[in-house]
Amino acid sequence: MWQRQRCIPAIGNGRVTRTDREDGALVVQENIHNTSHCAADAVVGGAFAANDLISRAPDVFVDLLPVSLGKSITPSVAALSSGRVTSRQKKGQPKFPYATMKELRQHAEKNKLSIAQVIMANEVSVSGKSEEQVNRFLDKIAEAMLKTVKMGLSVKDDVLPGPIKLHSKAATVWERAQDEKYESDRAIGLLSACALAASEENARGHLVITAPTGGSAGVMPSVVYALVEGRRKVPQEKIREGLLAALGVGYLCKHNATLSAAEGGCQSEIGVGSAMAAAFIAQALGASPLVLENAAESALEHHLGMTCDPVAGYVQVPCIERCAFGAVKAWTAYMIATNEIASRHRVDLDTTIKTLADTGRDMSAKYKETSEAGLAQNLTLC
Repeated sequence: MWQRQRCIPAIGNGRVTRTDREDGALVVQENIHNTSHCAADAVVGGAFAANDLISRAPDVFVDLLPVSLGKSITPSVAALSSGRVTSRQKKGQPKFPYATMKELRQHAEKNKLSIAQVIMANEVSVSGKSEEQVNRFLDKIAEAMLKTVKMGLSVKDDVLPGPIKLHSKAATVWERAQDEKYESDRAIGLLSACALAASEENARGHLVITAPTGGSAGVMPSVVYALVEGRRKVPQEKIREGLLAALGVGYLCKHNATLSAAEGGCQSEIGVGSAMAAAFIAQALGASPLVLENAAESALEHHLGMTCDPVAGYVQVPCIERCAFGAVKAWTAYMIATNEIASRHRVDLDTTIKTLADTGRDMSAKYKETSEAGLAQNLTLC
């Protein structure tokens, strides 16, 4: 039974499963809700699905992301020192422990390494895998990103599933952008088309790139496609490095804030996706750790406060176009960061991630993936 007006106290939206006897007495009840701060294997709406047992005892578990999302600071130093780590999670310890971007950048600068090299060293030490194994997985991710863009661009003007009856437009935007007179206009149009393409594939229920979430599925693939298939033809090794840097930024956002729109609004999905994409571009194109941080910070900063109000509960309006704006903002953030005087950048990434967390906590639950306000309330579907 879907009860739109009821909220689970812990997080707002979720699912309650209960078993009653014939006389109506409760036998057992389980509350499932979205949160990025509990350990679980299932991912729902940009977050990890957790039941009340886990959420009542958060210190028993340490969040673990798969290698593809970076294990570089898990298990946390605090968890390891306290012994609150399950046997499944006891692998290696990170070579360069960090819990903030400041610490991550200090490791890189002190050891004359790139952000990507620090992340790789931690991946190897924590997971026990070789660099070659990690690179194979990164290549698999990059290949999937390219594939979802290509698949999306190959479908012209279909109607996406669901009650909105939204026509896809990635292929049309891609085709028409080719005819733009000025190269700068053409580049923005093509990048946007790539983001639309990958996000429309998500809406079709096809290949989905959760980097970091399904709602932001078009952001990272679009910039990867632009660097690989565009005029730059960035080599595979640089793509791997870019992905590692992006994973580091996404990981910090997860552990110090949230990736869940159900917890923090769309700033936590498109905002984090844009920050990851900015870090990817900066690393792939050889930027310094400080420039990389500045790019990621700007991309995230200028998504702060963004709400999540999916029309009819579908990840289509405004989500699909938001992926395009997230991608363009990522590129804008990189262009500013690489052309400004890096040491004069006033806001650091850690401050912006904290602000992301604070803003999410203060945001009304109506704007956290519930479809109870904003466009979801005001747009009339015919």
